[in-house]
Amino acid sequence: MKQEEKQYCFGCGAELQSERPSESGYVPKEVLDSKKASLCQRCFRLQNYGEEAHIFPASQDFHSILVSAKRKKALIVYVVDFFSYDFSLFEECKEELQGLDIFLVGNKRDILPKSLNDHVLITRIRCYASKYGVSIVDTLLTSASKNYNIDDFKAKIEELRKGKDVYVIGSVSAGKSSLINTLLKNYHNPTNLYITTSPYPGTTLDVIRVPLDMRSAIYDTPGYPVPGSMIEIVDRKCIKDIVPQKEMKPRMYQLMSKQTLLIGGLARFEYVEGPKCNFAVYASTMVSVQRSKLEKSEGAFFALIKHHQIHPCDTKFMQKEAFDMEEFVLEPGKYEIQIVGYAWIMFEVQQKSLYRVSKPKEARVIVIQRGKEQ
Repeated sequence: MKQEEKQYCFGCGAELQSERPSESGYVPKEVLDSKKASLCQRCFRLQNYGEEAHIFPASQDFHSILVSAKRKKALIVYVVDFFSYDFSLFEECKEELQGLDIFLVGNKRDILPKSLNDHVLITRIRCYASKYGVSIVDTLLTSASKNYNIDDFKAKIEELRKGKDVYVIGSVSAGKSSLINTLLKNYHNPTNLYITTSPYPGTTLDVIRVPLDMRSAIYDTPGYPVPGSMIEIVDRKCIKDIVPQKEMKPRMYQLMSKQTLLIGGLARFEYVEGPKCNFAVYASTMVSVQRSKLEKSEGAFFALIKHHQIHPCDTKFMQKEAFDMEEFVLEPGKYEIQIVGYAWIMFEVQQKSLYRVSKPKEARVIVIQRGKEQ
């Protein structure tokens, strides 16, 4: 008996099925039987009506994906999310990545301030990646939404892949699928199909193969979760607000010792001890920032959350018990404190000073000085 050929959703990569409506890949039976289905019901509704979709777990782990890529000696396009600078996959899959050429792409350049120099950004992400001993063959900044450097992106892929397959990897919400779609829209796309994208993490569920020519293809892969990223822990209603959709312009604050910045309803930045200092806050325009005195900041913070007078708020994080505090003593120098996947604060320390960050217990904070993570 001839085995029935499997069908896959071009939007998210899930195997199509008609028996379990609440699971990934579902389409009505008559659509599946017609052999003409190109999208699952979830992707169809997302692409045509913008409906919010249930998040399903990705079906493949990155070890098996990269083993396949290594067997084919494929080019790896690693898409960096500037909001997290996460390279944990390089550590987790170090063995599988050894010997593979990696093209480092910093996407979403359009959300970063125009005042930031491209060369500085490229140097930073190369510095981070180089710690893991992988082979970085080139680096480029792009913006899928603004078509920034897309011609260069296509040309670099053609040059670096040497006729072989390409695997596009990166964290959730890094913009991998959007980059591939931009290529499809700007260049020959006989299928007239596009990979499903949305503001939410986890939209791509499985590996999606897009032919480049008769012998090779580009593969879109599910985004891997970033440990401690705010978008991994907040309610889905908050994600649209905290993921920047346009350029983040610096919000400038001059703080005295014992003053605080309330950054939305999810974090507080406390300047505990030090001389008068200027701070630049970068976050989505939907994230509010308010100044407060240190001794009153905790009470004010939770009162604003309770009455929904600060934005965004998450019902899981309305009580003091859901938060913890990290403390940093910094010596003179230029610094950046990142609340991963949510906001970052840039400032210059003139003399030894003390800072605290209050945030959800699961959230991660990193301190960067001249490209070094502490």
